[in-house]
Amino acid sequence: MYPHIRRLYVYERRTLRYVIAHIREKYNFQATPQMYKKRFTKWGFYKNTRRARVNSTSPRSTEPSDVIWQPQLTLMPTLNRTDMSILIFLTNIRTWCSAFFETARESHLDFLEGTSRLSLLLPYKQTVSYDQEQISASFRLVADLLVRGQGHLAGRLARKAFLQIEHMLQLEGPPFIWNLLEILHNIMYLKQGRLFSMLIIHLMSLAQCHYPENHSIVQLLQSLWHISKSSENDFIQLLPAILERGWLLNADILFSNFNERFLLLYYRLMWNSGLLRLTEDKLREADTWFSLLSLRVPIEAIMEGTARLHPAVDFAPADASNLPPANYEDLKRKAIADLHERAELESPEPTTRFRLLSGLLKSRILDENVKFPDEGGKEGSNLIMDDNATVETRGRATRLHARILAYILDLFTYIDMEKGGSENIIIERLNNTIALRDYGEGVTAPQVIVEIWRLRDMLLQKGKLLEAAEMGKTAQKRLEQYLEDMPCLHI
Repeated sequence: MYPHIRRLYVYERRTLRYVIAHIREKYNFQATPQMYKKRFTKWGFYKNTRRARVNSTSPRSTEPSDVIWQPQLTLMPTLNRTDMSILIFLTNIRTWCSAFFETARESHLDFLEGTSRLSLLLPYKQTVSYDQEQISASFRLVADLLVRGQGHLAGRLARKAFLQIEHMLQLEGPPFIWNLLEILHNIMYLKQGRLFSMLIIHLMSLAQCHYPENHSIVQLLQSLWHISKSSENDFIQLLPAILERGWLLNADILFSNFNERFLLLYYRLMWNSGLLRLTEDKLREADTWFSLLSLRVPIEAIMEGTARLHPAVDFAPADASNLPPANYEDLKRKAIADLHERAELESPEPTTRFRLLSGLLKSRILDENVKFPDEGGKEGSNLIMDDNATVETRGRATRLHARILAYILDLFTYIDMEKGGSENIIIERLNNTIALRDYGEGVTAPQVIVEIWRLRDMLLQKGKLLEAAEMGKTAQKRLEQYLEDMPCLHI
């Protein structure tokens, strides 16, 4: 907003009240007078009070006194096009993410004036369901299919994923940057530059329909596009490092602002991202915050927030009549015990510790003594234990639990594979993860197909060729079912 604010306040000499109202109405940008004044100081805007007193009797006395702009002069080397695009990319990440937390800190005053605790825990609204894990899995599958030479399936799946990703644009800065860069980094890791370019063009087109040209999301996407075009010969090697740098910048700001108010924001992050490589000091901040989570954040808030993130339709896959895995209760009991045991151990590696903390956050939903909100958002009964709960509502809660358990088992698989754990244990855990996802998400969900291919690769490593071939056929069949509504295009 800097150029617009400078034009209005400095050159047109508008009042601060006018500037705030104009920026809010035209650009849908919310900020308090204190935030504006803080920025004016940073930018070198100040009022010429001597001249203001001289002109105090003039008809213009209702206007602000003369404003002098003194830009902060710094020496900057000449940048080529690629370097300038990288600078714009990183600057917009910092601007968008920092603006979110500045606004959130100002809104904290609302709580002191009587805002309910639950609304404080939900600082933003979500109008459309968005399942970040499934969309991320879809693009991972697209890239994997291209590597495997199955372009026809990749094209159909890409069209479906492109339709779904529009919902990402409703996320605030921190989760949007975290989740999008995870998707883009995975695409570039598999060296799928064409898919990267197509996705950036698609997102730029969508963003320009929803936001003004100078919005951070538009500038961020355009800078990535310019990087890919200005370094066509080596952008496949260049971009992964740039994406990782942007992701770490966003993560650094996010983890410097740990607060119980952002519970649902943390929940919506892609915690199994391959980019999760954070430092020891950030681990200490996170550890302190998560240790207070059970004392400060009511479990009912987690349940209500989770219901908003995963509406009933998400828990009613086409095969909803299926029963949970036969060993469901044993899996649940062992997974929770194992999670707490691992979390209590001092892990020297921050990435593993962060993943365990995310598992603890999600595992609170598995508490069967809490009440789950009904479809209208009001507090309902305990869906698992309450005798008055219908079969359908009990099924919704159990499927939600199955998804969380699958996440926790997936977490254990990641840790064991990183540490060279037993292949037999990993294969058994993958089988259990697939069974849980089958029930919780549906047998054709992209995340399930990703898990099946992971199991296939593990079986190949063990030399179990027949079983691996069977898993490959299962994955192919389920993917075809998932893409039934995306027919082939004949050119």
